[in-house]
Amino acid sequence: MDNLRAMCQGCHLHHDAGHHAVTRVQTRARALADAGQLDLDVGPAAAPVMPPARPQAALPAAPSATTEQLLLDLH
Repeated sequence: MDNLRAMCQGCHLHHDAGHHAVTRVQTRARALADAGQLDLDVGPAAAPVMPPARPQAALPAAPSATTEQLLLDLH
């Protein structure tokens, strides 16, 4: 389960932005085709390309025992 990550909605949408862009183009093209729009064949240049993934920021390290003790002493 090393490939799973808990994310808030905003982070999840940011992480999947490239995938959402590709599926949005495909959905709009399918809707136009269903409405009767004719295709213009321009070859493989018209195929949507998945943009490169953005590097993910490293998760913060868990607080050390010393840090936790300092936080307890402050309260």
